[in-house]
Amino acid sequence: LPISRMQEGGAQREQGTNSNLLSGSSSMSSLGALQASLAPIISLVYWAMLSASTIGPGTITLMAKGGADYGLYLAWTVPLASITAYVVYEAVARMQIEADRSLGGALFSHFNKRDEDASSTKSAAEPSKAHKILGAPSGTPMVSFFVAALVVISMTLLECAQIAGMWAAVDYYYSASEPLYSIIRGIVTAVLCILVTIILFSGEIDAISKGLGLIVMVMVVTFGISAGQIGADVEELFIGFEPTLPTGSATVALGMIATTCLPINVFLTSSLAQGLPLPETRRGILFSTIVTAVLSLLIVIVGTGDDLDEGEEFDLSNLARTLKKSAGSTCEALFLFGLGAASLSSGLTVAMGAALACQSLLSGLDDPDAHNKPRTASGAEDDLMRGSITERMSQRDESHADEDALLDLLPKKEPWAANGWRFRGLILFQLIVSFLVVMSGLNTVGIIVLSQVFGGVLLPTLCFCLLICMNDKETGVSQSRTQNGLLLMACTVLTGLAVYSVAGGLCDGVALVVVSSLSAILTFIAGLSIVLKGEERGSNIHEGEGDGDDAEIARAQQA
Repeated sequence: LPISRMQEGGAQREQGTNSNLLSGSSSMSSLGALQASLAPIISLVYWAMLSASTIGPGTITLMAKGGADYGLYLAWTVPLASITAYVVYEAVARMQIEADRSLGGALFSHFNKRDEDASSTKSAAEPSKAHKILGAPSGTPMVSFFVAALVVISMTLLECAQIAGMWAAVDYYYSASEPLYSIIRGIVTAVLCILVTIILFSGEIDAISKGLGLIVMVMVVTFGISAGQIGADVEELFIGFEPTLPTGSATVALGMIATTCLPINVFLTSSLAQGLPLPETRRGILFSTIVTAVLSLLIVIVGTGDDLDEGEEFDLSNLARTLKKSAGSTCEALFLFGLGAASLSSGLTVAMGAALACQSLLSGLDDPDAHNKPRTASGAEDDLMRGSITERMSQRDESHADEDALLDLLPKKEPWAANGWRFRGLILFQLIVSFLVVMSGLNTVGIIVLSQVFGGVLLPTLCFCLLICMNDKETGVSQSRTQNGLLLMACTVLTGLAVYSVAGGLCDGVALVVVSSLSAILTFIAGLSIVLKGEERGSNIHEGEGDGDDAEIARAQQA
């Protein structure tokens, strides 16, 4: 009797459960339909993080300064930088999706194999003290160290610019005499640095950056209203799209390109693209690139309305007053709020991006060969091997290895783990330097311009490294001739402009043109040889595969 009652109760519960499942499935289907309809918007908001990391005090300052000092004659830098940004970010994302490699990992693998091929004997060298401190395997190529050093220097300067931009937004509404002014500046700057540290160490950067990414849209509206009030001569704008460098404008032009195609986004794009389909990733990169380009061009137009007196230097407060005069106090307040929010967003991504870049460049985690390198007894931090502990212990039991070797079977902590002291230490280093630089009272615009010019030197370096990796067939990424051509032209133009800007303090006139042109020509020849060698290796691989297939067919026919 109890069993029969339990069966009846079970049947009733099953019937109720089925009805609940039906109603639940209908609600789930409606929820799924809603999510499917919102998926494209959510994807674009996700990729707005790329715009949020790009749009900061650097973009606002350099674009407005270019418009204020040279009118629309440097407007050509915006489409050039935007095309470069899409080409570079798309290539990096494709490498991550197709080959599960970041630029740092691919660079590590390429030059590591090259160094091994150049040496006749392959030994498991014990890592030096410098390698252990930097968390790098003993086989880390020098190119990885060089690029990592450039990234750290460039991103530290850029982080100084972000903190200075946040302080400039506060400083616009606050004025006091010394020493009270310095005390307030120190307190506010320290609070800003602590805020960035807390957000980064809490791991909530994604949610906050998505919210701050929406601020970019607010700034587009703000500068759009102001640009509409100021107006722009269409004919003059088209003339501005013709590449030309007015006297003394090379440094500003290089900074305008570097702030639109931000070098650190090369590493952030890899992180954002993990696990995503390529078409969606391309749409997201295109969206962020277009938003950045539109906002940059609007800022240039607004900058032309900033009437500077003769000998007067451009300042962010001038831009705020221009917005107030052209579009009202509401736009002025929105601009300052957007400046602070964009500085915070960029400050988060720049600090984290530098650590991600070093993680990618120095740890070799993307290099499959780095995981299989033999490990010496004293080289614990040089071991990046991963795998099942149970499986490897069983292998040890079968081989009857000595008991001390069992320690080698345990997984080792990643040297550049996100919660490790190297990763977090680099973030703290950037913020401490930023605090000291802002406290020193250096000119905000000068700090920002210096950071972007150094970024302009780093950008062609990363583009050339990307060209090398994309044409390494062992990387496993498809690269068409059109994609190679666009990337090669970006390397050539950016190298020539970087040399022209940097060498301007050493020479001028014909000598400067010759040096910069020669640098661009040598870059083009070197890049072209890399592309041709890559195509030759690819054809040899295909021919070898074809010969292997023919041999297999012949053996099958003979059998």
